[in-house]
Amino acid sequence: MWERVLSVGRRSVGGVIGIESIALAPEEHLGNAVFARTMIGHFQAIELQELADYAATNQGLDADFAHLEVAAGLHISDRAAQRRIQFAITLTTRLPQTLALLKQGGIEEYKAQLIAQAVEPLSDEHALEVERRVLDKAPAQTPTQLRNRLAKVVLTVDPEGAEERRQEKRRDRRSEEHTSELQ
Repeated sequence: MWERVLSVGRRSVGGVIGIESIALAPEEHLGNAVFARTMIGHFQAIELQELADYAATNQGLDADFAHLEVAAGLHISDRAAQRRIQFAITLTTRLPQTLALLKQGGIEEYKAQLIAQAVEPLSDEHALEVERRVLDKAPAQTPTQLRNRLAKVVLTVDPEGAEERRQEKRRDRRSEEHTSELQ
């Protein structure tokens, strides 16, 4: 699975690969950092898949409290656990290729989050089309470039929905004036 070979020996502790970086050239340090980022994406994808599976298999009375167990297990807030579970479900059900690319280490989790946020208001069909159109370039793009590409693709894929969302945002805008008394 991993295309890169570490510059200096591999060691495994409990099945986890470690990187020894003693007396390496600068480019080897950078290569190891890139490799580590790839591994991180892979393990984040595994975590998200497991969270989605946990949510799917925990459908009884405990389902309302599943996020509390996730929060305790991951040492995050209740709200962060709810968001993490929802993100995991979105990737596994609506954005399978994004999850696959994350698992391969092609993109980092933040880019997967950008894609998930961009397709949130879209139908499943439109979400898959947006995913199909942006994933090929996503690994080489900065988050800002990806965000801009997503905005353009969402407009192209769902122009009517984009216009409705724009009108809704316009209706929700308001201006308020607050005065403060300074002495």
